[in-house]
Amino acid sequence: MTTLPRPRNYGRLAWWIIIGSFVLFCGLMLGLCYGMWRVKAFAQGQPDQPATLVHQVSGVEILRNGMAQYELPTPPQTVLYEGDTVRVAANVPPGIAATVTVFDGSRIELWPGTLITLDKVQTTRFSTRNQQVAVRLHSGLMRLQLTPPTTQQYQNVRYSVIVERPGQPTEQAELAVGGTYRVRILAADAPTTSASERMQLPKRDSRQTEYVSERGTITLGFGAASQRVEAGEMIRLVDEQVPVTAPAQWQFVRDTDFTAFSEREYNNNTEPYTKTDVVRADTWRVYGEKQSTDAPADGYFFVVGGCAERNTNDATCVQPLINVAQFRRDTTPDIDHTKGFKTAITQTLALDVTPYHDLYIQFTGRIYVQSLNRAGLQGTECALGVVIHYTDLANLPASQTYCYYAQDRDNTTDVVSDKAEITSQYIPLRLWQNLNINLGPLLPNMRRLDHLEFYGNGHDYVSEIANVQLFAK
Repeated sequence: MTTLPRPRNYGRLAWWIIIGSFVLFCGLMLGLCYGMWRVKAFAQGQPDQPATLVHQVSGVEILRNGMAQYELPTPPQTVLYEGDTVRVAANVPPGIAATVTVFDGSRIELWPGTLITLDKVQTTRFSTRNQQVAVRLHSGLMRLQLTPPTTQQYQNVRYSVIVERPGQPTEQAELAVGGTYRVRILAADAPTTSASERMQLPKRDSRQTEYVSERGTITLGFGAASQRVEAGEMIRLVDEQVPVTAPAQWQFVRDTDFTAFSEREYNNNTEPYTKTDVVRADTWRVYGEKQSTDAPADGYFFVVGGCAERNTNDATCVQPLINVAQFRRDTTPDIDHTKGFKTAITQTLALDVTPYHDLYIQFTGRIYVQSLNRAGLQGTECALGVVIHYTDLANLPASQTYCYYAQDRDNTTDVVSDKAEITSQYIPLRLWQNLNINLGPLLPNMRRLDHLEFYGNGHDYVSEIANVQLFAK
């Protein structure tokens, strides 16, 4: 007997098809809605005007993304886009040469010799969720002043600085919003690298990166290493060394204790430079200067030992001074010392002071012998003097003298100078003093500190200095 096949339940099949189609439709709609939400929430693009450039000096150029030649910016401001590069010539005056203002109000200040690229300026197009800005520093010095979170348009704001050095892992610094930061590449040919910092570079073509937090936090990634830099700290990346944070303070004088060369090598700088068979100190340069044409040129520079403090009981030295720089002009019976002679040392600094907020000189000094009263008839013959030679805001040479004297008798016509460019101070005769010169009041009128000078001046004198330092913060 033949068995008939069971009839199919087409109604149930239809229902499964309907249900499956509905589920698929719902899934497609959910996916479409999720995709639309993702696009609305995360789709990124450049703002209409990502950044603008204002230049304070000539010598600032722009390389547009994809172009081969630099172009000049157009006053009063030029719009910059993602991928554009800004270059500041190295020979422009010290100080801030150009300012890039990002669309959110954050500012990037550029110094001479600086080259940056706007790697990324992106925001979410249909929401206020994300903002990303990445700046690549190729050379020089820049300061970033980031807008605080309270005035930001976007919820999640990310600022990054990228630095690439030959043969080293890429450095990426994440900057907390609302902070102020400086990033500098130290190099022998960089105008923002001082003379002392150039001497510290291991090779002439080597480069080091310095990250400074004036306010806010830097999270620095360097290869597999990571380090945080808090407000008031700095970090310097040196080849193949683990970065370590330190207080944001710099010391710019070389050979602070006069031990780098012998006394003869310091004095060899008084020899004519046509004489090439002598070794000369390249930190401090000794020189003399007559205060009138008929003054005997008999001031001398010595490197001696000393003692800043002695035990009152047995006169043993409690605080020795290893090396002391001495300026000396002795009383000589057969030589007329009624005309002054200046014995001095000077050191080139080439320090752009505009990134720093505080600047001061510290040294230990004393006047052991002084024949003139106060600072002579004109108030300019200082038994111990310090001069800073600098470039002012008008890019002209200027100087400020700090005059120390140890004789203060009232029965003479010798005076203390009342000139604005001379600051005078009395110190006790023959007693060592820890002296501090605050250059802060001069900073607003200074661009570059060119060189530093110490000297003895007058008729007869013996004045001494030790432990010379120039600090910046």
